[in-house]
Amino acid sequence: MAMSRTMLQGRWLARTRTARAGIPLVLVLTTMLAMATAFLLLLPTPVVAQAHAAGTAMAADAAAIRSHWQDIDRRWNERDAKRFSELFAVDAIFDIVNQDQRLEDREAIRRHFSRQFPGFAPELRHRTTVDGIRFPSADVGVVEGGVEVLRLGEGEDATVLRRFSIVGVMLRSGDGWLIHTLHAYPL
Repeated sequence: MAMSRTMLQGRWLARTRTARAGIPLVLVLTTMLAMATAFLLLLPTPVVAQAHAAGTAMAADAAAIRSHWQDIDRRWNERDAKRFSELFAVDAIFDIVNQDQRLEDREAIRRHFSRQFPGFAPELRHRTTVDGIRFPSADVGVVEGGVEVLRLGEGEDATVLRRFSIVGVMLRSGDGWLIHTLHAYPL
């Protein structure tokens, strides 16, 4: 007579210490199910905690990066080429696409803006909008957004003179975040 799998499992269970001790099979199975459920409920706890910590760190990094772009605007508006260039990595690339303006390191960025800023009218302003930040890794942030060069008018009125779409790659450094690569696309 061939035995089904269920019959074989039942015979094995009948031979166990639990069955020989007279503990009902229903109680054993219910206890095993409860233990398995408890295990599954407890398992994700560290994963959730790690994800929460990572989310908190990412939010702090995103805030720091947004603040960095506000510093870009502030230093551009102050016409401070030295402090403006310090927001870029030493080996940074600043590329205004389709205008043959590619600056390849922090010093080149400083020299370029040292020549440009004195010729800018005092009413010109730089305004950056950060539309999104992605983190391909913990030490790399990719920023997408836009830049407007504005001419301030009477009161709060401002005229947009130039618009750019930007993509920037930022790297975490000992001092926070620095722009490593900035591509500005004239619109």
